Amino acid sequence: EITGNTVYQGILALAKDAIRAGEPLSSFFKDYPEIFPPFFSQMITVGEKTGTLNKSLLTISDFYAKEAERIIGNITTFLTPVLIIFAAAVVGLLLLSVLTTIYQTITIIT
Repeated sequence: EITGNTVYQGILALAKDAIRAGEPLSSFFKDYPEIFPPFFSQMITVGEKTGTLNKSLLTISDFYAKEAERIIGNITTFLTPVLIIFAAAVVGLLLLSVLTTIYQTITIIT
């Protein structure tokens, strides 16, 4: 319900059941390294052991927010020249079309 991703929904439902059964949250996430990277489960382990799980979760949240910003920045940096080249190509084709029409008209007149 929290996420629209069905894979995460299923895993989080399993996590909820595991927590209700008394299993530590960190050990559950360690079972899914392909979904939750080691950094994630290690931070949760540290939070559980030190009694500061809320701070660990905030740290994870900040890390992934910065990571998302970095990725978006990289995509923007990559797309800007691509879009400029695309716009230049469109303008070039329009200019070529207009000049071709003018040239054909002049050729017909003469």
